[in-house]
Amino acid sequence: MAKKISGKIVKNIGLMLVFAALAALLLSGCVQKEAALGKDETGNSESYDVKIVRFTTDKNTYSSYEALKADVVIKSGAEINEASVRLVGIKPYGYAYVDESKVVRLSRGENKIAFSAKTPACTSGCGGVYPGQYKISVEVMVGNDIVASSEREINLVG
Repeated sequence: MAKKISGKIVKNIGLMLVFAALAALLLSGCVQKEAALGKDETGNSESYDVKIVRFTTDKNTYSSYEALKADVVIKSGAEINEASVRLVGIKPYGYAYVDESKVVRLSRGENKIAFSAKTPACTSGCGGVYPGQYKISVEVMVGNDIVASSEREINLVG
């Protein structure tokens, strides 16, 4: 009888060791994934060293349906495998007439991202936006966190 009980204990201890090894393996994968994303040991995203060094457009003044070309230079302190860079703006009614996103890999150092979008119809009546100054911005997101942003103004003429 004592042999049966000790056999069950050994069997249970073996199962517990297998489960503990699996749990340790899964947890180490989660920690490595967060480190690759640039999070510190507390899970905060403040450890991202990402800055927008330069955000320019090819012009300051645009007409209706004109190509708007923007260049963004992002400096990263570490490699980030998946970041989303978004160009957004011209929001007179809450709707963004310019809204372009790119998923990129940021290398350590400077990274140049180019955007091309079209400006909306610029009218003084129905069917477009009024002439004037409008903000456009660029955001860098990693996961659900905006880690860097910058904005500038452009002028739309009819």
